[in-house]
Amino acid sequence: MKKALRLAILISGSGTTMEAIIKACKFGKLKEKIDPVVVISSNSAALGIEKAKKLGIKVEVVKNRKNLLKTLKKYKPDIVSQNGWLPLTPIDVIRAYKNRIYNQHPAPLDPKNHLHFGGKGMYGLAVHAKILDFQKRAGRNFPTEATIHRVSKEFDTGEVIARKQVPVYMSDTPEILAKRVLPIEHKLFIDFLDREYKGLNKVQTRKSTLIKKGEEEFLYPHKVLILGTGGREDALRWKLKQSPYIDKVYISKDLEVDINNPKSVLKTCGELGITFVVVGSDEPAQHGVVDYLIKEKIEVFGPTKKAAIIEGSKVFSDKFVKRHKIPHPSSKTFSSYKSALKFLNSDIAWIKNGVVIKADGLALGKGAVVCDTTSKAKEVLKNIMVDKQFANAGSKVVIQQKLKGFEVSVTVISDGKNYLVLPFTEDHKQAYDRDLGPNTGGMGVVAPHPLVNKKLADKIIKKIVKPTINGLRREGREFKGVLYPGLMIVDGNPYVLEYNARFGDPETEALVPLIDNIDFFKLLQSASAGRLIKTGLLNVNKASVVVTLASKGYPGSYTKGITIFGLDSLLANDVHIFKAGVKKTDKGYQTSGGRVLMVCVVSNSLDNARKKVYKFITNKGVYFSGMEYRTDIGGRIR
Repeated sequence: MKKALRLAILISGSGTTMEAIIKACKFGKLKEKIDPVVVISSNSAALGIEKAKKLGIKVEVVKNRKNLLKTLKKYKPDIVSQNGWLPLTPIDVIRAYKNRIYNQHPAPLDPKNHLHFGGKGMYGLAVHAKILDFQKRAGRNFPTEATIHRVSKEFDTGEVIARKQVPVYMSDTPEILAKRVLPIEHKLFIDFLDREYKGLNKVQTRKSTLIKKGEEEFLYPHKVLILGTGGREDALRWKLKQSPYIDKVYISKDLEVDINNPKSVLKTCGELGITFVVVGSDEPAQHGVVDYLIKEKIEVFGPTKKAAIIEGSKVFSDKFVKRHKIPHPSSKTFSSYKSALKFLNSDIAWIKNGVVIKADGLALGKGAVVCDTTSKAKEVLKNIMVDKQFANAGSKVVIQQKLKGFEVSVTVISDGKNYLVLPFTEDHKQAYDRDLGPNTGGMGVVAPHPLVNKKLADKIIKKIVKPTINGLRREGREFKGVLYPGLMIVDGNPYVLEYNARFGDPETEALVPLIDNIDFFKLLQSASAGRLIKTGLLNVNKASVVVTLASKGYPGSYTKGITIFGLDSLLANDVHIFKAGVKKTDKGYQTSGGRVLMVCVVSNSLDNARKKVYKFITNKGVYFSGMEYRTDIGGRIR
C-alpha cells in the first residue's frame, strides 16, 4: 500500500476545516492516506489549537512569518494546507513547497473571467458580504463557490485545483451564507486530499463564467468624488447613489480638500480609494484639475482646462461664436475702461436699447449685469473695471446687446463628439418675484421648459449645440463634460448669451429626478471615455419644479447658524430636498449659506408640480426662521 502523505496544516482561527480534515484522516475517508503531522498557528489564542491537541496532533505557534519554513522543515511534510491561515505566506515557503502548498477559500477565484473574490481582507464574513453585495448590484442571484488553489506570492492568486458551487439566495445574510458554504468547504478539501494521495489533482480551467458580460464591474463598485459645494452636488450624489456600479459617493465640501488644487484632489482620491471624479462647480476645470487627474489615470467627468475656457473667458466665448457663426447678440470686447466707456457714449443703435456687461472671468454666476439705461451701464462698468468688484475677473469685459425674448437653459452631456441634450429648463435668476431685484445663483427652475417645442428644440441643436461641440473639437478643445449654454429666444430663433462648462445650479436639481431608464453613472462614465451610451434629445414624460429657499437678506448679507426643521422627515416619493447652504451640527441642521435648500417636486405636469411644491413649502414641510423664496417659479407656464 502507498505510504501516507505527511500533512502540515496552517491555521489562524477556529480551525473548523482543520478539525474536519484530522477526523477524516483518523476515522474516515483519508485514513492511512493522509497523516496530519503538525498544526501551525499564527495566533497563540486560536481556538483551533485546543481542537488539534484533543485530536492528538502536535501544535506549533509561529508568530513571526520568517520562522515558518524552519518550523515546517522539522516535520518534513509532503504537502501543506492553509485552512484559515491569515498572514501572507513567505516566498521561501512557497518555493520550498512549490505546487505542494494549498489554500482553501470560501468564494470564487477567477481573475481571468473577472469573478475574483479574493485578496487582502477577503476572508470570513467579509467575503460573503462582498458576494451578496455583488449579486444585489447585478439584480440576480447565482452560485458562489468553495475553492482550493495553489498558494502564490500574492493573496488568492494561485492556480485553482478544485471548486464546488454553493447556492446563494437573495434573502441570505453573510452569516447564513457562511454556514451554507462551510460544510461544502470541508468536504471539498477532504475530497481534494484524497485525490492528491491518488495523484489525480490537476489545475481546473473554467469552461464558462458564472456572470454575464458587463457584470464584472459590480465586483469592484466605484468610489466617486464630486467636486463642489452646493445643492447641485447634493443632487448629483443622490442620483449617483442609485447606480449599482457605485459603492460610495463623497462631496468635497464634507472633506478637507482644496478642489482647485490638483495635488490636493489627487491626495484625497488616494486616501479614499476614489476611482471616478465628477466636476460639479466651475473652478476646478479652470485650474487644470481634470488634466491632472487624466494624467494620473483617474477617470474624471469634466472638461479639460483648454475646453473649459468656453466658460472661463467671456472674451474667448464671444470671439468663438463669431468664428463659428453661432447665432449671438451684437457685442464688443474691451480690456480698457476708457475704451469701453467711449463705446457706451457712442451712437450705436443697439446700445440705446440696453446692454449686458459681462466680466471676462468667473464671478460665481453674478458677473453678467443687465443694464436698461446707459447711465446704469456706466455705473456697472466702473464697478467691474475700476472698483474691481470681481477682482481680476473684471480686467476685461464684454458689452453685449440686450435681446428681448425668453430665456432657455440647455444642458448637454458631451463625449467630445457626440451629445445628449437633457430637457430644456427655465431658470429664474433675479431674487424677487416678477424678475425684480439683483442677480442670484438661481432662485428656481422648471423642467421641461414650457415654451420649447420640437421645432425650437431642433433649431437649438442644429444652430447652437452641434456647431459648439464641433467648433471646440476642431480647435483642439475636445469637450467632455457638461456644456450648459444660456440662450435667448427671439422670434422663434435661439441666440447664445453665455456658455457654462459644468452642471447648472439649480438646473441640476430639477433635471436629475427626471432621468429615468438610464444609469446616470454609466452615462457620465461613457462620456468621460469618449463613448456616450445615449445620444440625441432625452425625452421625459414628467415635469419638475425647483424652488430655492434662501437666507433672509440673500444675495446681500445674511445670518448663518439658523436651525432648519423638517430635513429628517419622511418625504413623499415625488418630493426631493437638496442641501446647499446647510451644516449638520450637534444641535441638528443649520443654515450656512445664502441659498440654503432646493425643494424639487416631480409630477405628471408642470402645473401640478408647481402646486405641490408651494403646498409643501407653505405647509412648512421644511422650514427655518426668516427663509425667503420666490412665489412665482413656474408662474409663466402657458
